[in-house]
Amino acid sequence: MDYKKVLEELRVELNGLEENEQIKSPLLKVEQVLSQLYSDILDKEEDEIRLRINDYIEKRRKEIPINKVPVNLEDEATLLIHIIPFNSFKHEASKPNINLDLQNRNNYELSPLYCGGWNPGVNENGLFSYASQYGYLEIETSGIVEFVDQGMLSHNPIASGVFEKTILEGLERAQGILKQTDVEGKLLISISLLGIKGFTLPARDNLGFTSNSAPFEREDLHLPQITLDSINDSIEAAIKPAFDQLWRAFGYSFSHNYRDGEFVR
Repeated sequence: MDYKKVLEELRVELNGLEENEQIKSPLLKVEQVLSQLYSDILDKEEDEIRLRINDYIEKRRKEIPINKVPVNLEDEATLLIHIIPFNSFKHEASKPNINLDLQNRNNYELSPLYCGGWNPGVNENGLFSYASQYGYLEIETSGIVEFVDQGMLSHNPIASGVFEKTILEGLERAQGILKQTDVEGKLLISISLLGIKGFTLPARDNLGFTSNSAPFEREDLHLPQITLDSINDSIEAAIKPAFDQLWRAFGYSFSHNYRDGEFVR
């Protein structure tokens, strides 16, 4: 039984009843119960979707280092980013089609994260572009977006300003592509830095002097996931907690690239 559909139909029918004094109070109570049930069902469904998404992301985190990717990568530090519509994992057995225009791929800005030029194309999953020795961008017909980049982490220390700016602009380009499709509902953004043990993050103080952080002690850094309520939400605002966590992982209080809540480009 489709409980969500049945509950919604009941709510509509109850709202259409004549609310005289004798039935008004019982109707209100029934409406409250139905509303809570409906909310609980939606919450449970969202929790299940998040679990499926996280299983997928964890699978990709394990596959990237062993080169289960569309291009050959070096055994080096890697930046892995996903944008995943919740609807892509709404059903376990099937994925939706967002009507990505595979024939007219030049309508999309398919640049990978960190590159001067790239090669666009189509693969078995959807649209694909790669930059030799740097990484790739893949947008599946289900709406799943995957960036893999080794260019920005090819040198230690991490260039913090360029690093965050490039991530933000890459996400906004992918957002622009998804806006041209049938993507609806919530989306999750995941950012992981893989194989960065020993990396440092320099920063300037108020006097203009640059100091370096202590080396990062773990192998990988997974930033807090970001949820967009719709494809039209501002990524610049939503991603700040993730960038703050990046800086805290290296001993700073917050991202130094925001002023008054806005990213300094």
